[in-house]
Amino acid sequence: MIRRPRARDLLALSLLPALLLTGCGIRGTDVIESGRPATGELQPDRERSTVLYFVAPDRKVLPVHRYTGGRMSFTGALDMLLGGPDERERGARLSTELPVKYGSVTLSGRSDALQVNLGIPVMGLSAVARRQLVCTTAEAARVVPGQKTAGSADPAPTTAADEGDVQVIVKGTDGQIGPARCTL
Repeated sequence: MIRRPRARDLLALSLLPALLLTGCGIRGTDVIESGRPATGELQPDRERSTVLYFVAPDRKVLPVHRYTGGRMSFTGALDMLLGGPDERERGARLSTELPVKYGSVTLSGRSDALQVNLGIPVMGLSAVARRQLVCTTAEAARVVPGQKTAGSADPAPTTAADEGDVQVIVKGTDGQIGPARCTL
């Protein structure tokens, strides 16, 4: 005689897989906060872009790769930095704490110890503005091996320099800042 399954038997059979799966020893976890999303420098096309440092909405200084068709000279990079973010960079909510109006920019020194001479007062610049100047100058000291930069009056760039290895002095009409290194 074949017995028809009862509702109780069907219920027990349907719960069996659920019981087996929940008994595997893995406990549930709470959401774990991990902070801000990762940020960092993407591998830039250093032969066709110049790295400038602008300010994010949270006041952190970030590297920005601006396409220039070729690597700019030190003074060219500083002129672009002091000109402020372009339309694309402003669209990304980047800004600057540097004054847009400035005097002439000149540079002296070696590729591992540079002095930027600005025709403006610099002692009142914020720490963020100082970081923008120092990091952009230090980045301009780096080149790709065999690469040439425009602006023959600039100090010779080096392939050995890392942003943290280059000392930068910023001299203005009211004094000087530094020597300082790029620390982000």
